[in-house]
Amino acid sequence: MSTSEALATALSDAVKAHSAWKMRLRRAATSKEQNLPVDTICRDDCCKFGKWLYALPADIRNTADAQKVRALHADFHKEAGHVAQQINDAQFSTALDYLNGDSYTNTSRDLTRAVAAWKLNVLVKQSA
Repeated sequence: MSTSEALATALSDAVKAHSAWKMRLRRAATSKEQNLPVDTICRDDCCKFGKWLYALPADIRNTADAQKVRALHADFHKEAGHVAQQINDAQFSTALDYLNGDSYTNTSRDLTRAVAAWKLNVLVKQSA
């Protein structure tokens, strides 16, 4: 597998994994689960994608696409951590409202779009 193919695969996996967070947080709120690891959830370097992102070689990590994704990924984890804290504080309906609100939704959407754009750029360069 080429570096470009591996990069494209990792980016696809990241979108899937972060999409699953909304379901995970929603399930925690509806089941009133109050033991979420907020300190880990709010950090962008603890998930598989974050570890991968920070471990990229400098020539990839310092590209505009990577820097944009890294910033949006950090924003996403702050949003997810905020929801997790609400759940741990037994503010279940507030957490559910936040998951459906503009801030979480826009942050998640922006990250997904940036990852998709990065993947497209990788694939276009690969085919050139």
